[in-house]
Amino acid sequence: MTLLSSYNEFIITQQLKGNSDETVAYYKNCITPMINFFGDNFELSALNASELRKYALYW
Repeated sequence: MTLLSSYNEFIITQQLKGNSDETVAYYKNCITPMINFFGDNFELSALNASELRKYALYW
């Protein structure tokens, strides 16, 4: 599963749970930079501590 497909499923789940538009927008705002950094096709199975450290340095 890619990071983007996981993100899409997460956002849909939050909407189905009845979270406010503001909450969903907050999640999108927090997660979108990570997707932009890793790319749409980044596989979740490749996400590890080393990759997260690279993102932390970028952020």
